[in-house]
Amino acid sequence: MQTSEVRDDVRLPIVSESAATGETAALYAEIREHFRLGFVPDVFQLPGSRPSFLGTLWAGYRSMFAEGVLPRATKEHIATLVARDAGCRYCVDAHVLFLDLVGAGPEVVDAARVASIDDMPIDDKLRELLRFVQRIDHQAYKIVDADLDHLREIGWADDELLEAVWTACLFNAIVRLADTFGLYRIGQLATPTESVCGDRVSATRRVAAAAHAIFLLVSDPARHVDIDGSRMLQAAPDARPLTAVGQTFDMDMDRRPLGDIPNMAEYKVRCTVTQLIPDRLIEWTVRAVGKPPAGHVYGWQIEPLTDDQCLVSNYCDWTNISNELRAKFRWPVVPVDRLQHSVENLGRIATRVDE
Repeated sequence: MQTSEVRDDVRLPIVSESAATGETAALYAEIREHFRLGFVPDVFQLPGSRPSFLGTLWAGYRSMFAEGVLPRATKEHIATLVARDAGCRYCVDAHVLFLDLVGAGPEVVDAARVASIDDMPIDDKLRELLRFVQRIDHQAYKIVDADLDHLREIGWADDELLEAVWTACLFNAIVRLADTFGLYRIGQLATPTESVCGDRVSATRRVAAAAHAIFLLVSDPARHVDIDGSRMLQAAPDARPLTAVGQTFDMDMDRRPLGDIPNMAEYKVRCTVTQLIPDRLIEWTVRAVGKPPAGHVYGWQIEPLTDDQCLVSNYCDWTNISNELRAKFRWPVVPVDRLQHSVENLGRIATRVDE
């Protein structure tokens, strides 16, 4: 039987992902897979104790955004405007993010958050539709036949108008749900997670800092020592911030804090960057100096949620190690709880740096 959790940051008990069972767990899994954010979006956790409510909310969301005749960007413009009119910070952040993800462009995305409809860099046809949506938000009872006739005259078809009104009306309900129960930021109800999948482990948590600020930390080997949750990393002599695949850096290590190999103490490794996407991803392989890489990699992945909120994952992947090394050592070398400590350390450091 699932239990609800009382939290200080939301106004009613919720069913967390780890506590969900039965129909709620199945719906959470479907929603999590759809969004691929690393957690079930907060607004869907609000009705988690009532699976019928959750199912209705999820079906309503899909009817707005997962199907239909309007372009996804048009519907995200509608949702963002509805959220702005209602003063729902959580929903504005969420749908500005989605507007960015569907390729609206930085100028359009920034304007959607704060600009008046008249000042948005959009075509006049969409501008008129948004003006109509704003009337739904504030004065739906004053809408008359002439309002719809005007939209038809400038090119909006009846099936598009139905979808626009449907999206505006249902999203008005969602923003009230979020505001009433106290949601104010993406990932507010997310909890740190640890995952093990095949030959890969990762630890993930939400960090209250900008993606660029986080990347500056994880791409600087000298800061790896500060972030490290295993206490094995001692120093990165002469290391410089990493900017490209193929760059190398040396790290002074101490095996004793791990305690897995008796009599093994200080040693040095050489790391080579295998993947680097600025503000999103950095990964490196590790080898003893003078020896070939073992085949395992460590990395940091950054998923921006808003301008100042990110999901950050620290991972180890040993898919490509030899059978000999699989038999010789325990994998992962660094346990997942130590990776979680590293993510927590990063969160504290990044929050201080970003202030």
